[in-house]
Amino acid sequence: MYIYEIKITQSDCPHIDVTNEFRDVYILVMNTMEEMETQKMFSVVYSRSQEDLTSALKLLDSHRLVNELELISRRPNVAAIFYEMQETSMYRRTAREGFRIHPMVAHRGDGEVVRGLQEGQVR
Repeated sequence: MYIYEIKITQSDCPHIDVTNEFRDVYILVMNTMEEMETQKMFSVVYSRSQEDLTSALKLLDSHRLVNELELISRRPNVAAIFYEMQETSMYRRTAREGFRIHPMVAHRGDGEVVRGLQEGQVR
């Protein structure tokens, strides 16, 4: 059991759009840094299919809200990326509330699920 789990659903998220198109792809958003009206993000992208991973990265790079995607590292089934993204509705809302949730996992286009520490890990 986790300390917390939050499911985020929104219509303006590139991560959800990409994982809706490529159902086997996971995007693990590790960090977000705010810079004016954009977010600078570091993510790890995984798929069992090398072809789906390549296509998902291309789709994310061409998404209307994503700028300057840089491939930091690539293995056959996993990639580390750094990119700039325009603010989404969830980002604006969490920024206003002063709440940051990382890591976030986008999978199957269903939204991002954020899980906290498992019980027993907190001392």
